[in-house]
Amino acid sequence: MAISSLSSKGGKKMKCVILVGSPLRPSRSDSIADFLKNRLESIGHQAKVISIRDLPAEDVYYADFHSTAIQQYKQKIEEADGFVVISPVYKASIPGALKAFIDLLPMDILKGKSVFPIMVGGTMSHLLTIEYVLNPLLSVIGATQIARGVYIHDSHVQMKENGEVVIDLDIQDRLNNSLADFIRFSPS
Repeated sequence: MAISSLSSKGGKKMKCVILVGSPLRPSRSDSIADFLKNRLESIGHQAKVISIRDLPAEDVYYADFHSTAIQQYKQKIEEADGFVVISPVYKASIPGALKAFIDLLPMDILKGKSVFPIMVGGTMSHLLTIEYVLNPLLSVIGATQIARGVYIHDSHVQMKENGEVVIDLDIQDRLNNSLADFIRFSPS
């Protein structure tokens, strides 16, 4: 299905939050977030990229539920119709900082939202990390409308020395197809 056919259903704009779970900058996760933000905005939806690395580490590490930064991120997620999470694979799991942040979120924060999980990793052996690690975690915090996740091998997102990023066309197609599901699942 062409992604353009899903632009602003009924004139209503979907409001999305894209959470980058990589502690590194720049990262392939950032590049995927930028790609999705541009795609969503090009078809009339709103998208805000937030990153785990922009949170004060001590607030996440010491589980400061009352931290201003944590509360601001939480509010952005609560106000969104859709939630995209993009995470690198670390030791067949997600980065500890991302897990620690998710632990600070309310149990039902994703209830009624469309959710789109994406993982980026260096080996195809971690292909099922979305199904066995990320999706169950998202379900625990209320996700029921989970679009087909996309696993991306590092080699499919080329980061050039000049700062240019090239995303493999097959990956772009897979992202667009899952993005179409994500938009269809939206409550808006």
